[in-house]
Amino acid sequence: MKVAILTQSYLPKVGGIQIFTLNISHQLASQGHQVHVYVPGDAYAALQSPYQALLKPLPWKFYGLLRRFPWLGARWAGYWLKRQQRTERYDIWLAVGAYPAGFAAATLKGAVPLVLRASGEDIQKSPELGYGVRLDQGVENRLRRSTQAFDRVIAMTESVQGDFLELGIAPAKIARISNGVDVDWFREGGNQIEARSELGWSTNDTIILTTGRNHRKKGFDLIPAIAQSLKDSGRRFHWYIVGLRTNELDAEITERGLDDYVTTHGEIGLQSTQNSEWRFPDKLLVRRYQAADIYAFPTLLENFALVQLEAMAAGAAFVGTDAPGCRELIKHGKTGLQARAGDVESFAAQLALVLDDSALRTKLASNALAFAESCSWKNVAAQYHSVFSELINQPASSAAQASRVD
Repeated sequence: MKVAILTQSYLPKVGGIQIFTLNISHQLASQGHQVHVYVPGDAYAALQSPYQALLKPLPWKFYGLLRRFPWLGARWAGYWLKRQQRTERYDIWLAVGAYPAGFAAATLKGAVPLVLRASGEDIQKSPELGYGVRLDQGVENRLRRSTQAFDRVIAMTESVQGDFLELGIAPAKIARISNGVDVDWFREGGNQIEARSELGWSTNDTIILTTGRNHRKKGFDLIPAIAQSLKDSGRRFHWYIVGLRTNELDAEITERGLDDYVTTHGEIGLQSTQNSEWRFPDKLLVRRYQAADIYAFPTLLENFALVQLEAMAAGAAFVGTDAPGCRELIKHGKTGLQARAGDVESFAAQLALVLDDSALRTKLASNALAFAESCSWKNVAAQYHSVFSELINQPASSAAQASRVD
């Protein structure tokens, strides 16, 4: 099978889109398939040679033109992608991101089977949070048309399935495939005491961890108030918040007298020592997961946050919310605990349960690990391969394949 993957973002930025694209491409390649990943030219140029395997650079400003002049950009993108298709004769294309990657890939309709995997703000929208490209009516209209071009769309959660239905996608076109995680990477060298010693973290306190960017939809701004509630109840803990712009919480942490309870740390991105390892997130971040007792995620909206699987794979007890994209992963009382999204006292109460009960923490962590193992990248790649095979082998695709080589 010859697979083309078109992505709108790639390393050296490290996030959900980038980690998915890296892992799905290498898993498919390891199974003997020929895979080419089309990435923005600036991302390609920024990478050292070990990271450029499987990659093909897109023309400079490929996505910039699509965003600024959508229809002109689409015509140019269509011309360029169709030329690649005629040259390479791919069996299938996977677009990672509905906009702008999916908007560009839709120009290949009729030439080759197309699959779309949405990522977050490209498919979800929340006027209350000011989140999602679909809040722009022009983008919304373009997405309604372009998503119809795909033979299959991938929804990672029930919530995102609903978003696709809103765009008019027929239910038969929607496949449910979860996000993935490298469980072995999170279990490797996972001694908690050693990890805490390396990091200089207390071996006596119960450690709470939160990772990710400090964005309004993530609910990080609620953490100081949640920590205040726990502190006032007399509980002892230390909460580490790791990620982009987490330092913006520092002033409130100090103002509330929480410096001995809550510590922020900046983003841990691509490290040069990993150039031959192809495993993410970086081991510096993995060690923080391994050092934690509890993973706390007060999110208000998700597609399928990779950090949830990462925490489960590392063996932390998970406390999340009933927000879309989070609630689907948690079976309350079994694989984690759910609080009401946006409710400080509800979240503090759920955290208090696991802070007070080590047996509950152990049970939740064990069940969550079993769930994470079912979401290994190998399993996820097998599901994508199944979708690809179905589309390539169905009669309609045979006609499309005939047209793509003319």
